[in-house]
Amino acid sequence: MSRVFFLVCCLLSISFASSRCLAGGHEPSSVISADGLRLTARFGDGRVRTLDVEPAHDADAAHQVGFAQAKMSLEADAAGALQMYPNCCTSYPVSLSLVVFKARGRIHRIDGDGLAISGWCFRDGGQDVALRTSVLHGTTAERFLLRRVSDGRLLADYAYPGTDPDDPASEAAYDAAVRDAPAWVRCTE
Repeated sequence: MSRVFFLVCCLLSISFASSRCLAGGHEPSSVISADGLRLTARFGDGRVRTLDVEPAHDADAAHQVGFAQAKMSLEADAAGALQMYPNCCTSYPVSLSLVVFKARGRIHRIDGDGLAISGWCFRDGGQDVALRTSVLHGTTAERFLLRRVSDGRLLADYAYPGTDPDDPASEAAYDAAVRDAPAWVRCTE
């Protein structure tokens, strides 16, 4: 009896360990190339899809210069990354939007609120994304947006207020906002 139990446990563990692997032994992943110009996703169904930096459409408009923070949804059916753009006032590019795509179907571009996106995550099985935005320097204030991927619709909005070192009440308000934040806010950190 113990041999049968041991054999069943071994088979179950092998099955569980390989359940997230693709044909050929590849784990689902979302990876940015070394030069930051290409995003490659290996989805849970075995498909591979590549996305290159968007070409400039208008000579006067800022053009994308790379990707950052590539992620795969927990279900391994959606991938995404922040899109990096030049910034007039820094020596480095900043993320102003997010690109999300599945193994099949269209590419979705999700805009923040005009501020730099400093963190993001998938929610609700890859149907929604949460974004953390803020100015680049000088404040602790942050804004969090929950958007639906299919149309970019704003589903929820939450904010951490800025703090003033000379005002203890501002620290208390900030701490309360962090403590009371919904779960979708915390996943962006």
